[in-house]
Amino acid sequence: MVSHDVAGSKMSDPESQGSTFLPADPGGHAGAKAPPLIFHQGTYKRNAMIAIRVLVVLSMGLPLVLLTGCETGTGVGPPGKSPVSTKIEFASRYHIEKAIMTVFLAEGFQPIGQLPGRTLFERAGDSTMQAIYGDWFGEGTLVRAEVVLTEVEFGTHLVTCDVSMQEGGAWIPVSNGRARFSTLVKRVKKLAVVL
Repeated sequence: MVSHDVAGSKMSDPESQGSTFLPADPGGHAGAKAPPLIFHQGTYKRNAMIAIRVLVVLSMGLPLVLLTGCETGTGVGPPGKSPVSTKIEFASRYHIEKAIMTVFLAEGFQPIGQLPGRTLFERAGDSTMQAIYGDWFGEGTLVRAEVVLTEVEFGTHLVTCDVSMQEGGAWIPVSNGRARFSTLVKRVKKLAVVL
């Protein structure tokens, strides 16, 4: 079926073209065809399926993020103190993450979990760590350091280190060792700038 618009141009009937609609030439030239406006029947179904897949993936990742955040302490130092932190300017996120991994691995911590911008390190105490950190980091002590990297403004990142230790099956904030973990975070800053 062919219809005519007000100017007398021929227009193709969308039903006769299947699922593609070809309008007449916008200049009104009869017989000339403009690029098609495509309305595929499968487009909406495909977009709906993509949206559903994205929602499923996001909903699977959300519990992991929530559960990972459940075990963090309130910081190095007495209750009410914030974690050890430093601002790093003029270094890429990639270089800062690389510096975090390098510094904490060199200190003997092992990464046990990682999400974008967040790494959880763990280390068992021994005589060496006891000599460096103090009596609290001796044999049988397990310490976790959660290092979080946050972009606070363009080109400036904040690195925070929140430390807890296992005592009686529970993770409690560490009240000692603040100076040593502060030194580690400062090493991250120095290394990130030169990488």
